[in-house]
Amino acid sequence: MPPLAAAATECRLIGVPEVSFETSPSKNCSVRLHGELIVNYRLRRVGGPKVPTILHDEPPRKFEQSFELYDPDTFFLSYTACRDTLLQMLTQTPLLREFDLGADNWDIFTPGIIAMIIVDWFRRGTDQHGGVAVGIDLNLRWVMRVRIIYSEPKALLLACVQAGAVAPCQSSMALPPAAECCSVCMEDLAARVGAVRLPCSHCFHRGCILPWFYKVATCPICRRHMGKYLVAATNTPMGMFPGLR
Repeated sequence: MPPLAAAATECRLIGVPEVSFETSPSKNCSVRLHGELIVNYRLRRVGGPKVPTILHDEPPRKFEQSFELYDPDTFFLSYTACRDTLLQMLTQTPLLREFDLGADNWDIFTPGIIAMIIVDWFRRGTDQHGGVAVGIDLNLRWVMRVRIIYSEPKALLLACVQAGAVAPCQSSMALPPAAECCSVCMEDLAARVGAVRLPCSHCFHRGCILPWFYKVATCPICRRHMGKYLVAATNTPMGMFPGLR
């Protein structure tokens, strides 16, 4: 995928695993992470519906990875350590490490939920094992769903910037007299951060023109079409997901 298109693409992660605990025949503790990865691709078109359209569903792919816990006491007793370790395991698992697993990309940050379950289970059983983690195998069966969402309006604005079609408007002194106000919100362009100039020389606040691009790929004033900048930057016709065949 072209870098510009990638910058306008977000990754959303969904999935809560089944958690089970088993007694290990050895004194070591381990985590088995396994399940299925299901990826679908969605497009938010210029002028399209608010809900991104599903373009393609990949068939489920299985993954499995086992990890030995070198500091099991900390893992089972500390929520933060448990959460961070689980996230690190996910990033080290083939297939899953292809995606950005940062906390902001989850609908619900599942590693945090699982960490609470694990630590709570261990603390409730403290009397049984004396607060020491010995011989515990943690099994996580995970159906991980990943949504790859391409925002064509965001890519359109980025394409204009990359092509030099949108030049930053530093202040009202840099604007022609007729362009001192944003034609969308009618507020002073210099009063807010992020004013931009379209190739037709009309200026708008970035936060105003982007919602407009969600509706149509033209200048709000002169109606000049900006789609050619997006096509040139992504080598993809409008209404298509770059790199998806």
